[in-house]
Amino acid sequence: MAVVKYKCDKCLRVIDIVRNVSGMETFGRCNITDGCKGKLKQQEILSNFITGSIPPEVEGLNNWVQRKLLYTHNQTVKRKEWTVKHFLATEPSIQVHVYDGLVLVEITPTQIITIDKNTTKLVFTQAYDGICQCIARSTNVVEPISKNSVAVKEEEVFIQASVSNVLIFASLVDLLTPQAYVRVHWLDSKSNALGYIDQIVEPNSTILSWGDFTKILYKGKQYTIYTINVVAPITADAGSSFYFDTYMGNSFNPSSSIVLFTGSPFSKFDIVKNKVFDMNTLDQTSSLMYSSFHDGEMFIGDSKIKTVYPLIKTI
Repeated sequence: MAVVKYKCDKCLRVIDIVRNVSGMETFGRCNITDGCKGKLKQQEILSNFITGSIPPEVEGLNNWVQRKLLYTHNQTVKRKEWTVKHFLATEPSIQVHVYDGLVLVEITPTQIITIDKNTTKLVFTQAYDGICQCIARSTNVVEPISKNSVAVKEEEVFIQASVSNVLIFASLVDLLTPQAYVRVHWLDSKSNALGYIDQIVEPNSTILSWGDFTKILYKGKQYTIYTINVVAPITADAGSSFYFDTYMGNSFNPSSSIVLFTGSPFSKFDIVKNKVFDMNTLDQTSSLMYSSFHDGEMFIGDSKIKTVYPLIKTI
């Protein structure tokens, strides 16, 4: 039996740990100093030793105390900022793995911000999806950074709005005479470039989920169902945000238009009659939190979607 000497690359303290010939030979995060985010580096193997040793006390530093608590945050929608509610009552060690295609790759966020003892915000240079493992490394509780810390919104749940790259919506006004366009703006998740495209409004297609109908009654008013193709705006990367605006001089108006929803598997039997999305509730600022492109489809934050009663009536 032997003892392995490790040194932390941050706090520079040294610890002797009994060698485990059948398990992990090289340690990762520091387990010497409380709150240290360094990594242990193997220094030498002491072949004539059979027991490890506790590192000497250092004034101003507290020793790490093992705590077997782990929280895994699943980020299903690509975002530049992840809000992680771990409820570990401490500042955890953070390990982030993001998807590169179908493979998870470990990366380091550009910023790790402790909001309070149960919430951490991760900031990246571009939008990612993936997982974040939070490891409670000690029993100390971290108080909020400042008394002015603001509450962090829970991770937004996103609902698919378009189906087969087509957005189905309804309008109070006639959008075909004269022909109307919907201006779709987006902010690219990687380049931060702004872009827009004017998409022609089409009548509702019989092959779509709402294809059996041309009109609906919503809040006692008659709306006509239309569609726009959303493939063209997807020159932006996955995770890019979007919002709708009026094409100059035409009759489309977001304030008189609502998006209609369909549940999976998105057939005509899956139309949703109790939820709508007011197209005027997204602008350039709010779209960053409440909208997202993925695989050619539009997704909208659930908190922006209204549950309605009485139900939408089809005509």
